Amino acid sequence: MIGVIYLTIGISFILIQSFTIIIYMTRFLQRRVSLNFLFPIILGIDLVAHLSVSSGSAQTTTWQTNYRFFIFLAIIFFFFFGKLLKKFFHYIFLSYLIFTQNEILLLLTKTEHTLLHQLLIELGLSIIILLIVLSINLLVYFKTANWSGLENKEYFLLSIIPAFSILLMIDQPTHQLQQILKLIIILVINLTTVRLYDQLSRKNFLLQAKMVNELLDDYYRLILKTQKQTTKLRHNLKNILLELIYYLNKNDVSAAKNYLTSILNASTLNQNQLTGCGQIDAILAPKIELLKEKHIAHTFKAQIPSDLDVSKIILDIAIILGNLIDNAIEESLRLPHHQHVKISLSYQKETLFFYISNRSHPKNINLEAEATPSEKNNGRQGLGLSSVKESVKKLNGYLSLSHNDSNFKALIILPIRLV
Repeated sequence: MIGVIYLTIGISFILIQSFTIIIYMTRFLQRRVSLNFLFPIILGIDLVAHLSVSSGSAQTTTWQTNYRFFIFLAIIFFFFFGKLLKKFFHYIFLSYLIFTQNEILLLLTKTEHTLLHQLLIELGLSIIILLIVLSINLLVYFKTANWSGLENKEYFLLSIIPAFSILLMIDQPTHQLQQILKLIIILVINLTTVRLYDQLSRKNFLLQAKMVNELLDDYYRLILKTQKQTTKLRHNLKNILLELIYYLNKNDVSAAKNYLTSILNASTLNQNQLTGCGQIDAILAPKIELLKEKHIAHTFKAQIPSDLDVSKIILDIAIILGNLIDNAIEESLRLPHHQHVKISLSYQKETLFFYISNRSHPKNINLEAEATPSEKNNGRQGLGLSSVKESVKKLNGYLSLSHNDSNFKALIILPIRLV
């Protein structure tokens, strides 16, 4: 009977710890492999580690199971998508949680206990760590989109705290009470770090959502303007037809052709069909209209199939084109003359090419800037080039930014398939 209890507690301990690791990894990172493949690996690692702990002394427990950290490192870096520093931060924090559990276990097993007592302690610690991870998940529940992640420097700064926490725990105080207080303080600091992570993610999410809403507002305004122009054109259609009949009755075909040409050139019915791809036109039309309203000289070229489906990546395309064209417009407005913006889009061999250039002053250009100040709203700080870089990287694309001869140039290459 006692053996069954020991076995049940031991299995529960291993399962809870494995579930804790899986919950943490899959909550913060996007898997490359299925859970059916990943969970047995984690379970096997914890099983071997537990057998190692059971066969060794408490003093050497941590060092006997340290190989787990190297295996977890390989799992996170090879079995999950994401930025390198993002993976590093979550690996460090997960390692800190496991390390904390081991340290508390060593602390509690310094005195003599029965085997059943030790197993209960291990099970209790596993439940505590699981509750901590679940609490962390509740803190970041707001984070629902992969594209609202943090910048590399933010992940790096957040990684410092759990990394130093592990180093601090290696140097153990001689007094047991001091060690307990130290572990509690370090735990509070790390939970505060996760809260900071949540706040930064929330901020980036709201900024990107705001930018997308601005794009939609611009497009809706353009639609209303086009509808008014179309209504006006239809109202004048009778007069247009009467004028055309007048020329035809006089057999003045040349005058009728010239009149039709002038009508077609003035027509606004198709002016928003820029590329033929409605999804991309919805992004570009308000920007081209804004260039016209601001009297900024511009050239636009596009060779994109009308049946190109970019619905799955339209938000990233909106971020890329929206930011770059907005920056070009705002930079052009700062120049007293020689304003000119070039926009070129093409599609070749399952690849999208975006090229945008504009006249600019060298002092206004910072290719490494994480954010670009905006003139749309006072005090508003846009996501700028960092947002463009993030979206291009997410789509496994290529981005080239350069500045020469008073021209800022951006080339974006995105792999895509025609559906």
